[in-house]
Amino acid sequence: QLTDLHINKVNEGETESNTALAYSYNKRLNFYPEGSSIMAVQNAMDYAAKYDQTVITGDIIDYLSDGALDMTKEYIWDEDPTVLAAPGNHEFPQVVGSDEEEVLTFDERREMLQKGWNNDIDYASKLVNDKVLCVVMNNASIPEGAANYTYLEGQAEKLANDITLARENGYIILIFQHTPISTGNEDDTDVAPLAEGSLGDS
Repeated sequence: QLTDLHINKVNEGETESNTALAYSYNKRLNFYPEGSSIMAVQNAMDYAAKYDQTVITGDIIDYLSDGALDMTKEYIWDEDPTVLAAPGNHEFPQVVGSDEEEVLTFDERREMLQKGWNNDIDYASKLVNDKVLCVVMNNASIPEGAANYTYLEGQAEKLANDITLARENGYIILIFQHTPISTGNEDDTDVAPLAEGSLGDS
């Protein structure tokens, strides 16, 4: 499992007509700009190649840009097309760390992200070595109209089907997502539970 790679890059001319992206580019100049974190990404991917499955749990990119998605393709998907990845909270916005207005709608940004992602951004599962069912879920986006991170319609049914499959076949099931969730244990005081019903009735 890898997480929070924060690839920070924009392509030439990409910020000229996008004020949101220009804002984040300038604001994040002290956070590994121009893809300067890529050596760490390469080292991590080289190490991960020794194992049966690599899962990345979000924030692969620092903010949504074509430059960051291009580098993600080159150094992750092209390097290992079998990688499973859940998006994090940094994947969806082009504005990071401020109330600056987004130029693209949430749906436009989702579509852009999906085009640059190797698996379905909301839910994907894969059986590894006929033993372990790995599931990646998006629980880190804030759709328009939502107050906070949430699960999305349709995820509960897919997860229920995978749990049934795992039980029927004796698979171990591992679920990967970016945003921590409460265990429900009274000692779990650091992570608040997601809104009731955010994963449907399941």
